[in-house]
Amino acid sequence: MAFLNVGDVPGNFSYIRGNSFDHNFNTGIGVFGTNSLEIRDNVIYHSVGPCMRIEGKENLVIHNMVVMSLSILTYKGRKTKVNLIWPGAVELNLATDITVIDNAVGGSERIGFLIDGADCRNGTKTNRWSGNVVHGAWRGIHIGYEDGHPHCSLISGFLTWKNLDYGIWFWPKSREIGRAPRLNSSHANISY
Repeated sequence: MAFLNVGDVPGNFSYIRGNSFDHNFNTGIGVFGTNSLEIRDNVIYHSVGPCMRIEGKENLVIHNMVVMSLSILTYKGRKTKVNLIWPGAVELNLATDITVIDNAVGGSERIGFLIDGADCRNGTKTNRWSGNVVHGAWRGIHIGYEDGHPHCSLISGFLTWKNLDYGIWFWPKSREIGRAPRLNSSHANISY
C-alpha cells in the first residue's frame, strides 16, 4: 500500500489502520510526500526489503508489528560479495517530526529501525518516541552516515535485544572539515 504525494492529510480523513500484509516482494506500507498520516495497528510479515518506508512530515506510526524483513541481496539464495544495500524493516530516516509509539520488529536480515532519531536541540518531546521494540535483527537501531541531525540525535523509547551485531549502531559524519571525526556526548544522546 502506498500513499504517494498526497500532501497534507487533514484530521483523520485518510489513514492506514488494521491491515495485514503477507509475503510481500517489496515494501508493505510506503508513505512518500504525505504529511500527518496515521499508520496504526498494521501487521506486515515477510517483505523483501523494508516492511515500512515512511517519509514526509508529522506522520504517526503507532502500534504496528513487522516480522521477517529480507534483504534483496540474499533473497532466494543470492550471494552478493559487496552488499551496500542495508534495508531497515522500518525505515523512518527520511521522515521529519514523526511520532513512533509501541511498534515491534521481530526479525530482519539487516536493520530493525533505520532512523534519524529526534532532533534534541529543537526541544522535541521524547514521548513522541516510546515503547518500540526490536529483536532478531542484524542491527537493532541504525543511524547511517547520511542520516541523523547535524548536532544532536536523540535515540529514546526503544528496547533492543537479541540482535546479531549491535543493538544501536550510529556512524556520524564528521562535522569538522580537515579534522578526524570524534565522538563525544554532544554528538549523540542515548537514553534507556
